[in-house]
Amino acid sequence: MKPIKVKHMLQKYGNIGLICFVKEDDQRRKRRIKGGGNRKRQFTEGWIEFASKKYAKAVATMLNNTNMGGGNKHGFYHEDLWDLKYLPKFKWRHLAEQLAGDRNGLLKVRVECRESSEY
Repeated sequence: MKPIKVKHMLQKYGNIGLICFVKEDDQRRKRRIKGGGNRKRQFTEGWIEFASKKYAKAVATMLNNTNMGGGNKHGFYHEDLWDLKYLPKFKWRHLAEQLAGDRNGLLKVRVECRESSEY
């Protein structure tokens, strides 16, 4: 699911600030496609910033382990589950520090964050 779709789905719960997703690595993608998987770009993890801490906690507890696709049984994401956590005292610089060991990973994350915030 693309960042713009996630933003659209979660906007009804509160104002969203930044969204940052990490694309799956190329080796994993090639293996998945070779094994008969689809060619869509997938993301391995992501971070979403809500404007209000109150709404962020509520959304994390309410949507954790629920279906992403909603009530439509024939939707592409119907069987996928949300895995949401509220991260207290988390800052965006912590994300950069966490990924600082892998320079290429950090650059990819910065580009993804910029692209997703433009939407």
